[in-house]
Amino acid sequence: MAFSDIELKNIDQIVGGLCRRRNRPEFKDDLSLEFKVEGHDVVIFEHRPKYGARVGVVDSPVAKFKFVRTQGEWQLLWRRQDLKWHSYEMLPSSRKLEQLVAEVDRDPYGCFFG
Repeated sequence: MAFSDIELKNIDQIVGGLCRRRNRPEFKDDLSLEFKVEGHDVVIFEHRPKYGARVGVVDSPVAKFKFVRTQGEWQLLWRRQDLKWHSYEMLPSSRKLEQLVAEVDRDPYGCFFG
């Protein structure tokens, strides 16, 4: 397992907190912001029904936080038009996940939420 139970609770509090704050009850069936943990990565994504389809959903990644345990720091990545992850140059890394999540929430350059 990449993260301990304590680390997972911290991730849920910080990243999940952002998702819960941004989710609006009136749009819960149309759009939700969620996150998942994959190894040493935490990915925030938009979850919505497929356009024009009666069934199915689409998950569109918004931001990725990659934990580099040997350095004890988090890296922030964003998904560009080429659908590849790129380092977010304005704040590429931090020892504090909260700092990177706050940057995603502010989104001053429109990289995450447009």
